[in-house]
Amino acid sequence: MRVAVLGTGAIGTGMVHSLLRAGHAVTAWNRTPQRARPLADDGAVVVEDLADAVARAEVVVVVVFDLDAVLSVLSGIAGAAAEDAVVVCSATVGAEIDAVAETATRLGLDLVEAPVLGNAGPAERGELSVMAAGDEALRPRVAPVLDALAATVTWIGDHPGPANRVKLAANAWVSTLNVAMSQAVALATGLGVDPRHFFTVVAGTAADSPYLAYKRAVALGEDDTVSTPTDAIRKDVALIGAAARAAGLPTDVVDLVDALYARLSASGDGARDMARLARTLDHPVAAIRRPTTDH
Repeated sequence: MRVAVLGTGAIGTGMVHSLLRAGHAVTAWNRTPQRARPLADDGAVVVEDLADAVARAEVVVVVVFDLDAVLSVLSGIAGAAAEDAVVVCSATVGAEIDAVAETATRLGLDLVEAPVLGNAGPAERGELSVMAAGDEALRPRVAPVLDALAATVTWIGDHPGPANRVKLAANAWVSTLNVAMSQAVALATGLGVDPRHFFTVVAGTAADSPYLAYKRAVALGEDDTVSTPTDAIRKDVALIGAAARAAGLPTDVVDLVDALYARLSASGDGARDMARLARTLDHPVAAIRRPTTDH
């Protein structure tokens, strides 16, 4: 198929490679053109004009950073995309997907939402977990593309909206799980024991998680690989908080998680991996003086 990938950050670049490997003809575009240019050496057609990117595409994958970027891209391709093209929105926009769907309808664009769980590694390997929602008539048209990108594709609804909401729940789990791991590592370190023992004693128990093995080296300061930048997870946590507040739900946990990642970003680690949080939480703080009561 002829596929346009709009947005060639870490995940978008991985998507391009997976699509090429599956035999699709891929055109790549990025707001900052130099970030997309290396993909020409990998077999993609790289263009600087948004209209040129989508002119012949059967499927247009939008994987830009946030709502404003998505809406800008949709406006830019309206009238330029082929009449039978399907737009696949893989950007994480939370409950704001409703605004994306309304804009697509107004512009006459067929839309499938397909946010992904995973980062650059799974994107490169075609092993993302895709949550999708859209008109059943559109599904066969996007299936070859989603199959090239994903280990699993879960269809959640017949109109855009629910997939991004499930993605919020998934991100709530991941962002909070990372905080729990970071606290465990920091606590062991602060109490003067080797935090590696924490990973050893929970391995294989009901308390274990594949996430611990995945992030262990970064949490321990043994590796500085960036899978999920701190500032990226902060964007997603903000979406979780906004959606929870709009639904009238308590936000005690998400507010704490948000504050901790804000602290990590403020320490200069916004571009580093979210698992660096363990190295922030192990810093000593001033002792809290508790009030005494005379009897």
